[in-house]
Amino acid sequence: MASPRLLSRKPHRHGLDPAAANRSGHGHQPEVFFISGYKSLWHRAPNMDTLVALGATAAFVYSTYALFAMTAAQAAGDMAAVADYMMEFYFESRP
Repeated sequence: MASPRLLSRKPHRHGLDPAAANRSGHGHQPEVFFISGYKSLWHRAPNMDTLVALGATAAFVYSTYALFAMTAAQAAGDMAAVADYMMEFYFESRP
């Protein structure tokens, strides 16, 4: 196992580089997929960016629903439902 000192000197070797993690394989910023995807959908010419944008939007909307449903279940004292909703998050983190 690598020591913390080694990780702090070369984080990119261990997959910990946040700048590289937030870039797509094509070098785009994530916002480009949303802009390009929804523009092409608006012009009735969907492409792969449309698929990525719709999938990410669906994941965000469902995660937001799960967050509020989990909060309601916790307020009602239903800890089994809280545990179930905790596994339903699909938020992506970005530094």
